[in-house]
Order: sequence, then C-alpha cells, then structure tokens
Amino acid sequence: MDELAWLSQEVHALVSNAKQLAPGVDVRLGFVSYKAKSDVFSVRNYGFTKNAGTFREWVRAQNPDGGSGSAEYVARALRSAVDMKWRRGKGERLIIQIGDEPPEFDQIDTYYNAMADASGQGIQIHNLAASGVEQELEFLMRQGAAATGGRYMFLTDDSGVGATHGEPAIACYQVTRLTGLITRVVASELSGLRVEPPKDRVIREVGSYRRGVCLE
Repeated sequence: MDELAWLSQEVHALVSNAKQLAPGVDVRLGFVSYKAKSDVFSVRNYGFTKNAGTFREWVRAQNPDGGSGSAEYVARALRSAVDMKWRRGKGERLIIQIGDEPPEFDQIDTYYNAMADASGQGIQIHNLAASGVEQELEFLMRQGAAATGGRYMFLTDDSGVGATHGEPAIACYQVTRLTGLITRVVASELSGLRVEPPKDRVIREVGSYRRGVCLE
C-alpha cells in the first residue's frame, strides 16, 4: 500500500509539526496493522511509542501485498486500537485509520461498538480512504468520523500518494498534499479551531467550498 510508504517517510515531519504547533506537547504514536481474511494474520497491535524512529520501523516491516479485493479486518483493527492503553485526562486522542476494503458483514457490529467506545473515551477517529475505497467501507468511515468528532478524508490522483484513485462522489472539496492535510487535522485538534490550507497549497478545488461546507 502506497500510504504505508508515505507514512514511513513523513512520520518525523508530522511529529515535528505537532511539536511546533504546541511546544512542550508529549507525543505518543501507536500502530495497528491489519490484513485481509485470506492472509496469514488478521491484526497486529504494536502498542505505543514516543520514538518516531521505532514507529517508522514498525511501518516499514509491513508487507502490503496480498488480500486485494478481499474483505479485511478493518473492524477488528479499530477495536484493537480503541482498546490500547490510552492516556486519560487532558490531551488529544486521535486514531487515523487507513483502509480500502470493508469488513465481513458479521464484523459490522464490531466496528459500531468500537466506534461507540471511542466516542465514550474521547478518542476521535479520523479515517483516510485509500486507493479505490469500497462504498461499504466509505459508509462506515463516514459514520465513525461523524460519531467521534473526527474527519473523513480521501485521496485523489493529486494527493501525492499512490497511483490511480477513484473520483470521490462529493459535491465540493479541496485537494492538497496528504502531509499537509494530516498536519492541518492535528493542528485543528491542538488549537480547537478548524485549520484551512493556504490558497497556494490548494492543488484543485471542486464545487463551492468554504471551511468544510458546500455552499451550493
């Protein structure tokens, strides 16, 4: 998956940007890997680390091959992520889940239960639809983001990651590079205000968009 290669390359920049936005912030990174039902394992939870280099090695150790077009353990992976040893009290708790294939039908309840528990723990789910996302997963991702105060994100051919992507069926949106998008999501959570991209960073705009709202 090209998104994993992007993540391993950009994790240091993302952590650095977060620390610049909130000096003194103590960043922990967690990683959960999941595969398709036809692969050799379902979900692997690596826990949390404060070391971006360790996180990068976790990501680099993944083999993205296999399982194409098969139902994936996306629901079990979300459940595993929500069940991690999150900090309590003040601070931001964010999950960024990347996926393209939906779970098996009998795992839908697992997704909804994990989503509800995340909301109860103050964990926001920010979903990133990868190349060729299936409609069933997009539906779940949108609900997960809405229920937890997160954001549903998607890639286009202009995002700077991967090859060909399906054109999203959304009335209006702006396209920027993925690193800038994730940085703005983190900045929005740290500041409590929605952060929009500078005009010179917008690669393409579809429809009449203003601060996350379609005007037409």
